[in-house]
Amino acid sequence: MKPTLGMVPHLQLPDLFGANSYIGPMARGIADTALMFEAIAGFDSRDPYGQASLPPEQELDGLKGLRIGWLPVAGTPIEAETLAVTSAAVGRLAREGAEVEEIAMDFHALEPVFLTVLRAGLAARSGPHMDRHGDLLDETLRQRITEGRALSAIDLSEAAFARTRCFREIQDQLARFDVIMSPVLTAPPLRIDRDPNGIVEIAGKPAGTIRGAWYPYTYPMNLTGHPALSMPCGKTRDGLPVGLQLVTGWYQDRYLLKIGALVETALA
Repeated sequence: MKPTLGMVPHLQLPDLFGANSYIGPMARGIADTALMFEAIAGFDSRDPYGQASLPPEQELDGLKGLRIGWLPVAGTPIEAETLAVTSAAVGRLAREGAEVEEIAMDFHALEPVFLTVLRAGLAARSGPHMDRHGDLLDETLRQRITEGRALSAIDLSEAAFARTRCFREIQDQLARFDVIMSPVLTAPPLRIDRDPNGIVEIAGKPAGTIRGAWYPYTYPMNLTGHPALSMPCGKTRDGLPVGLQLVTGWYQDRYLLKIGALVETALA
């Protein structure tokens, strides 16, 4: 679970106003995830996003009438088996009474935006360590620092503008739906020895680099602060796990967990 920005204090970051990483619970089921969330959640005066009073939690009586915005594709190819497993899961929710409507958003186009934020932050935070320790740092990290040092303040500002546009687009969808659901990944787990800087093939087609090609559904929520939950929804023929992502509005974290519990029950 990736909680709403500020719901779980994240005081380790040097830039608390530009946060794009989160502290959240991970467990084997929704009940334990919710238990861990309650143990670590709570506003903190030292976290600028932890100052709000909580809005009312949305009502939830069951899956019947739950408005789901289904995002099967986010601007990049998806493996047929992954699409089939996640579509079947959402179809099961529809048979339980949920109202499902397919939506479209191009999250793949946000990969350069996320990478700009990531590279600039790594260059600022880890660049001095590379200067001192050089080859002791991972090669991928050194490459990201070098890329970050080539960015300008304008690049970072333009990334912030795009981050804002993405937030508004998701808000527009959540004005129509109670929850946005999508696959977690476009394909089953990739081989561990894959080059993280290389081109990834999805559904037999070159789909770009790993974030935009393999997990375009997840990093936008790092940029916008919306709470998101990744949960299993089935397996491939080879027994590899397939995940379903659930996204709700800011501060609707407990509502998100309640939806997750209903989905968990419906999918058995």
